[in-house]
Amino acid sequence: SHSSSAFAQEIISRCTVLSDRYRPTRLWGRNTHIQAWTFGIFGRTSRLSPAHTLHTVVTEDGATVSLCLFENEDESAYEGVPAGKQPVVVICPGIAGNSYATYIQSYIDHVLKTIPHSR
Repeated sequence: SHSSSAFAQEIISRCTVLSDRYRPTRLWGRNTHIQAWTFGIFGRTSRLSPAHTLHTVVTEDGATVSLCLFENEDESAYEGVPAGKQPVVVICPGIAGNSYATYIQSYIDHVLKTIPHSR
């Protein structure tokens, strides 16, 4: 989408954490060995390519923020859930990661398959 995407601007304005100072959690965020171990235990899926929409915004300082919106393709997944009450999961890959990384795509696949059924 265009850099002035109203959707992307709305997300950035509502997710104040995107402008906060990054502070990794004590165990998970600072120890990549635990992340690798967890991923090894729970396994990885084959290379996934979930359908998504890419939104980009160029910030005032010239940086680019990209937001990939993945939606559940199962139309019955949120049947009976009022608009605005459907769950939203924000995933922030590591500093060198992106939405095409295998671990991110595996997690997205897991979330899309499980979240609707956890009501």
